[in-house]
Formats: sequence, structure tokens, C-alpha cells
Amino acid sequence: RDGEDRGASLLSRTHFLQRLDQTIAEHPIPASGQAVLLVQIDRELPSLTPFGEAGLDAVRPAVLDLMRRLAGSAYRGACLSDEGLILWVRCHDDHGIATLAEEIRAAAETLEVLLGLSRARFTLSIGVGSFLPPAGDALTLISRAQSACDLAHEQGGNRVVIHEALTDNPAGQGDGALQRLIRQALDGTGFQLVYQPLMSLRRKHQERYEVLLRLRTPQGDIVPPLTFLPVASRHGLLRALDRWVLSG
Repeated sequence: RDGEDRGASLLSRTHFLQRLDQTIAEHPIPASGQAVLLVQIDRELPSLTPFGEAGLDAVRPAVLDLMRRLAGSAYRGACLSDEGLILWVRCHDDHGIATLAEEIRAAAETLEVLLGLSRARFTLSIGVGSFLPPAGDALTLISRAQSACDLAHEQGGNRVVIHEALTDNPAGQGDGALQRLIRQALDGTGFQLVYQPLMSLRRKHQERYEVLLRLRTPQGDIVPPLTFLPVASRHGLLRALDRWVLSG
């Protein structure tokens, strides 16, 4: 199929992101039970270090096979990331996601991969990025999983960390963390403008772009507009956001 690596049963990253974005657009308020898992091999292990990238390349097919087998009907797709594998799953609920992630981590400890003339064991660090609160786009979801996976590595690896997203409260209570983050971003570098080209089928020489605003936490996590704009509105910060965008 188009967009799929037949040899490794992986989607291309572009096709994977397109499918995620399409699902998010069709279900702007998603049900629980969907997530992306960023699965990284703990490269610091003595059994893998001597082999460098070649060792990681040899282990990835075994990890992919393990993920597909344990996910079963929950499997929605997978692609390569810069440092590992990204798995998209749909379980019955969020507890099912956490259980599956832990099953993958635990099962990896029992696997052996032939490297040269020896067999090597490996462990996994897994970051879970949930579809809830609404992510807005695929990159936000992957950013959640990446932040959680980075934390798993910082805590020693061989563990599962579930991303805890900043959320807004409809009643306006509990906005403090996001409000502070927005104000800090206005005074610093927390906001980012993303320029997305708009393609015209008729005019080939005129370029137009849609400008998208993104908010990043100090840890590099992306907070989607659906989360931070209501908070900015409740606290009278929309004009300040407009000025920041125009000055950028």
C-alpha cells in the first residue's frame, strides 16, 4: 500500500501523521482509549553499546513484532521516529493503554536478539501520549509521548511514563499553571509560529501561508490552541496574543 514500508510493516512517517491528523479532524472531541506510544530502546545497555546504531537497527524489527503481537486488534499503525518507534493504539479505555504499554515493556525484557556471535538483551523506555485532552494535531500527540519518554529515560529507563497534560477548566478554576505559562511565553520564547503553505490548484505562482500559533512548555512539550486559548480568553490575554503574533 502507498505510504507503507512493506518489508518492515511500517507506515512512512508522512502517511502516519496524515492518518493521525485525519482522525483528529473527524473526531475533535475524542473518546478515551486512544494514544500514541513512543517506544525507545535503552541504548546505554552494555549488551548494545558496542554495536552502536547497527545494534539498534537489529533490535527494532523484534520490537515492532512484539508491539504488533501484543496490541492485537488495538493496533492502528506504526512508524519510525528519530530515536525509536511510534505506535498508535485504540483500546477500550485509558487503563487498557497503560496495561498494554506495561506489557510491551515487560515482554521486551525476556527477548534476545542475535548480534554478531552473541545474543543481546535489551529494555525499553515508553512514553504514552493520550488523545485527551483534545490534541489538535498529530505533532502535539507525538510531543506528549516524546516528553513522557524523555522522562522515562531521565528516571533510569526500562519504564512506562504516561504524559500528564495541562488542562483547562470550563469553570475557570485551576487555570493558574497555564495562565503563568502564557504570560511567561509572551515575555520570552515560549510561543512559536508555524507557517503552513496553502496550495492553490489554479494559481501556481502565488504563495500563501496559514499561520498557526503553538505554545511550548519549558520541557519542550506542545500545548495545543484548544487548551490554552480558552484560558487566555478568560484572563484577558487575547489582545496580547494578537500583538505577539503581529510582531512576530
